[in-house]
Amino acid sequence: MAPVTQANDIMVKLDMLESQLKRIDLLDDQLKSLQEIVDRHEFKLKYPDFKQIGSRYFYIENTSTQYWPTAASTCHEMGGYLAGIKDLDELEAISHYLMKNTWYWIGIRNVNIGEFKYSATGKQARFLKWGYGYPENYDSYNCVYLYNGLMYNYSCDSSNRFICQVDKDI
Repeated sequence: MAPVTQANDIMVKLDMLESQLKRIDLLDDQLKSLQEIVDRHEFKLKYPDFKQIGSRYFYIENTSTQYWPTAASTCHEMGGYLAGIKDLDELEAISHYLMKNTWYWIGIRNVNIGEFKYSATGKQARFLKWGYGYPENYDSYNCVYLYNGLMYNYSCDSSNRFICQVDKDI
């Protein structure tokens, strides 16, 4: 076989391989898109009551009230945690879904005098938007609730509505 013919055969094979690689890349992109659809569907099946608010998913209990530990347990049974608010934008987005003049437990606790931590991670709470005069009474007011867009600490054995989050990250 002449060298030119061999070179032509190699070029033809390389072109075929390149075409096949392009098809594989296209199939890979389609597979990724399908996987995202499946993941969203599985998420909705696993967390049917959670709603996307901003970049995260939350459940807001607007009917029944529970003590803080019971609310934390209920969130856990639903596959989540009492919500920790990460910043002002998230607080405002969540507040849009809350009833006015209603208390909602969130996942922040006073674990040591004035040391408020996220219950989901045990890390120091980075965002706290306190109501006027709060926090107060560190000895017995160890749990945090939202009320009209502000945070307050109060006794954990008070019965309030609550907010859960799916992820553990804050």
